[in-house]
Amino acid sequence: MKLFFLTFTVAISLTVSVSSFASKKAMSCYSIIDKFNIRHLNHKYKISKNMQTTMAGNWQPNVVMGTLANITFAEFSFTQSEKWVDDDRIRIQMNLYDLPSTVDEAYIKFKFSFTDELENFLLSDNAIKWLTIFEIWNEPGWQDKPYPYRISFNLHKNSNEHFLTPVISGEYKNNINGTWEVDWQESLDIAIYTNQIYSLYSKLLLTGDSGIEIGLSGGEGNKKVKFNKSGTMNHSLASDANIWGINPIKLYTSPEILDRIKKTGAKLKINFYSPEICLPFNI
Repeated sequence: MKLFFLTFTVAISLTVSVSSFASKKAMSCYSIIDKFNIRHLNHKYKISKNMQTTMAGNWQPNVVMGTLANITFAEFSFTQSEKWVDDDRIRIQMNLYDLPSTVDEAYIKFKFSFTDELENFLLSDNAIKWLTIFEIWNEPGWQDKPYPYRISFNLHKNSNEHFLTPVISGEYKNNINGTWEVDWQESLDIAIYTNQIYSLYSKLLLTGDSGIEIGLSGGEGNKKVKFNKSGTMNHSLASDANIWGINPIKLYTSPEILDRIKKTGAKLKINFYSPEICLPFNI
């Protein structure tokens, strides 16, 4: 596993009231790819914020940061190299881990688009069930924790469809056999095509009437969908859970899927625009 640290992030740090949260706590909001004030986020929440990449097979992660028309963006993609790494998972992700135990709310938003380089794959009869673009962790699955739990935002493709479908799932880790089990899963009724801009937000609340809300809009006709799920973030019923970690933007899949995409003459590349996270101001 390869880690590298980039000196960008947190161009904006401000205290706001996120009115849609039931508790209406004051929240501190941060841009996560701008180059200013990174120390403020890390110091306030006592976290080490970093970009993590993992190579798998002969696939190499690539990250490009830039600004277009005063909008910051992060471009994530994978290219082949001569080096071989024996791993079945490849990723690029922003890590916000080891958040304080008092962090029980979060607000995440960003816009995203897939380039037309993926078009040939969408037009093929291939199917995929594993393409993750953000996750929220109650407890990490790779540490010795009693109730590992995650909420994932994935994109699926059926063999007879020529678009990607967003699928949200809550999963807990079976600590006996080490596998992840689906607790709940929901598809959003919106099609993701190439060369279209989509806006996503996620609101997570773990106190009181706990739950998650996700909204997605964009594409042709600017279709809007919303998903709400109450009372779930820990498979244990006796939980005083907090948000342990967040991957607010990521591209996570397998080299086998990348090989299938390549065979159609396509390439997987996603752009994230102005990603932002809000966390409780008073922790």
